[in-house]
Amino acid sequence: MAERKKQKIYRADYTPPPFFVDSIELRLELDPVATRVSSRLRCRANPQARDTSTLVLNGERLELAGVRLQGVALDSSRYHHDGSLLTIRDVPDAFTVEVDTVINPRDNTALEGLYLSSGNYCTQCEAEGFRRITCFPDRPDVMSVYT
Repeated sequence: MAERKKQKIYRADYTPPPFFVDSIELRLELDPVATRVSSRLRCRANPQARDTSTLVLNGERLELAGVRLQGVALDSSRYHHDGSLLTIRDVPDAFTVEVDTVINPRDNTALEGLYLSSGNYCTQCEAEGFRRITCFPDRPDVMSVYT
């Protein structure tokens, strides 16, 4: 699969994030070819944003294994993952979303996200590598507390 071409981002095109992520809890079950990642994001709508009915999370080169909103598993009519974006419709102003993914560190030759190097697990999350570990609004103005 070819790498996607990076698009230039201009300051004049900036829009505030629709949601803030106050905290994220991560759990990783390391495996060279099938690492399971569970994330729990505590989100709230940005009062300066225009549309906060849909949550859009970046998530690339990962297998989506489950999505829960407020602890309830969502069926595919409530969300869509197109290979790079996870879109969840009809979210409240404050909520918890849980996303389960499976990634392959051994075959990750982009050296972004979680990868294996000489038998060691390594991570590279800047500038946009975190989206290769789990689904997240992977932009520099969305700050969060990680546990």
